[in-house]
Amino acid sequence: MSLLQVRDLHVALAKQTVIGGVSLSVEPGEIVGLIGPNGAGKTTLMKAAQGLLPRQSGIITLGGDELEQLAPADRARRLAWLPQEREIAWPIAVGRLVGLGRLPHHGSAKGGRQSNRRAVARAMQQANVAHLAGRPATALSGGERARVLLARALAQEAPLLLADEPAAGLDPGHQIDLMQTLRTLADAGNGVLVSMHDLGLAARWCNRLLLLERGQILADGPPAAVLTTTRIRTAYGVEAVIQADEAAGLTITPLHRTSRHNPNL
Repeated sequence: MSLLQVRDLHVALAKQTVIGGVSLSVEPGEIVGLIGPNGAGKTTLMKAAQGLLPRQSGIITLGGDELEQLAPADRARRLAWLPQEREIAWPIAVGRLVGLGRLPHHGSAKGGRQSNRRAVARAMQQANVAHLAGRPATALSGGERARVLLARALAQEAPLLLADEPAAGLDPGHQIDLMQTLRTLADAGNGVLVSMHDLGLAARWCNRLLLLERGQILADGPPAAVLTTTRIRTAYGVEAVIQADEAAGLTITPLHRTSRHNPNL
């Protein structure tokens, strides 16, 4: 059973269609990479898929149940959300901030004190922020803040994670750590939908890629099938060199803008 199923989703913002008839699924055990240029609708799609934005039409199910039939706490036990925004407004200790990820489990069988402590400790270890537990969250660097918020999402222990550009602002080492964490989640039977701009990371770590352009799916499939020079040219307006290596996977090197690129599109 799909952890997330979106069928024929239509979303309009300010009377403009942003998502036009998108269908997608996330299955247990896979990382689905959502790629596409700025303004393609990736964030809108991810927010609408969990009910954070209204939709004109479409059917959304989490674990086989329609989104509207689930209480907010039940949704949060099935889906964790890691947004692009990384603002932390008050100087709460990092350990307590990560512990907020356990709120959906309060009053449930998984919400006991010991269970919560173990989940928080495990999440902080996975995100490599255990050493920051006592630090005020407002005293963190941008990269540290990103990893702490990842830990909060992991502490939810939801079977599905939606992450909007979680690798942005991370150094190469922490980008690899992040993707390895997502891979570990998927290998344990969870599902991940992650938006990304780094096509090399997406090609190496994702099972499937969804290429979004102007609110529609241009391609859906394995990285090698989706990331072609023609599609990169069409979606991003750049010429790129693609190299395949048995050990490293695909390497994508953007070279230059195409002569026909219109930055206003």
